[in-house]
Amino acid sequence: MESDVQVGTALIDMYSKCGSPHEARAVFDSNFINFGVNLPWNAMISGYSQNGCSQEALELYVRMRHNDIKSDVYTYCSIFNAIADFKYLQFGKEVHGAVLKSGRDMMVVSVCNAIADAYAKCGALEYVKKIFYRMEERDMVSWTTLVTAHSQCSEWEEALAIFSQMREEGFRPNQFTFSSVLVSCSGLCFLECGRQIHGLLCKAGLNTDKCIESALVDMYAKCGSVSEAEKVFEGISNPDTVSWTAMISSYAQHGLSEDALRLFRKMEQLGMKPNSVTLLCVLFACSHGGLVEQGLNFFQQMEQNYGLVPEMEHYACIVDLFGRVGRLDDAIEFIRKMPIEPNEMVWQTLLGACRIHGNVELGEIAAEKVLSVRPDSATYVLLSNSYIESGSFEDGLTLREVMREKGVKKEPGYSWVSVQGKVHKFYAGDQQHPQKDDIYAKLEELREKVKSMGYIPDLNIAL
Repeated sequence: MESDVQVGTALIDMYSKCGSPHEARAVFDSNFINFGVNLPWNAMISGYSQNGCSQEALELYVRMRHNDIKSDVYTYCSIFNAIADFKYLQFGKEVHGAVLKSGRDMMVVSVCNAIADAYAKCGALEYVKKIFYRMEERDMVSWTTLVTAHSQCSEWEEALAIFSQMREEGFRPNQFTFSSVLVSCSGLCFLECGRQIHGLLCKAGLNTDKCIESALVDMYAKCGSVSEAEKVFEGISNPDTVSWTAMISSYAQHGLSEDALRLFRKMEQLGMKPNSVTLLCVLFACSHGGLVEQGLNFFQQMEQNYGLVPEMEHYACIVDLFGRVGRLDDAIEFIRKMPIEPNEMVWQTLLGACRIHGNVELGEIAAEKVLSVRPDSATYVLLSNSYIESGSFEDGLTLREVMREKGVKKEPGYSWVSVQGKVHKFYAGDQQHPQKDDIYAKLEELREKVKSMGYIPDLNIAL
């Protein structure tokens, strides 16, 4: 009876939901590969999408189109989930075009949400906004997708504004909305705003959600309040690996290396299995605390004791571990012995250490490796500053000239402060702020005060 459409589709769905897409595909290939009705095709595409087999889902969709089998709402929802997982922007645009050609009937809320989510996961914020503001009807998922897209693209202030607008329009945030808003609070270091969100969470009864608890720990830590992060963590009834990792990361960020390692040992004693992110946070803690031998020991145990294969971030962390204590020869030797080809992240880490410790020769090697892959402004600036700090002003200026000739522009750094809920950004030499005269007058006053206290500025990189 498996060749019956209803029975066969149910079999495909069952195998998919039980985590066995290969058996689902066997049923599909045996009975429906040349079938002209979209029901089993939708089930198979959905099954691939649910099981993280995004490429297979995309390939099957292409085959479905070639066979002139009509796509419907369920097809598009599943295929955009696969596109979001695969982060295949161009394919997303093409399928979006197919949806538009299918007519207005296809632009229902669920499909629009799936399209917006795919664009958000691909980092295409402008497309997410276009989809959202053209929707005739919106639901909680629509708003959450917009908030999350802004948060993922570091448009944190806008994410908070949209969150407020959503609440004003009567939508009740869910745990996913709150998670994205907490990320925005973390990015802006808005402790007071984070506390208010925490209060809303408690009122909504979502403060015990596993996803939310970890996000709260992370938010308090990034906003500078380790004590409040500890309170949230201690209040978690049954912390999972993500929660433990968030607290270990909190300690590591604030240089509390011994506390981070103590918590990691406690986690192990309780039988919790660390993941690759946990070990990255542990290595980060060792690096910040100058605990070279302990860090190397943890790195060597990754495969043997924890069954984890080191990723590029772990290798970069070990390079940083050596670099912070000035063991640059050990760092370059470690890079040469890496079983995988080091990427720009590893070389950039070494370049930063070379600048701090004044090793221009090794810095040149590291910079050359980075620039061969990705000629970004940060690499040029780091090497230029290394030259200038070592007294080679001419080489430093020449490199800046090379940047200009190649059209490489330095991304300007800026600082910000929140006053009465409004964010004020400041760039170096900024003349745009309406209160600039008062600000510069206060700056001059502060400069005179530090001078009177005996402050002598470091002019090593003054051109």
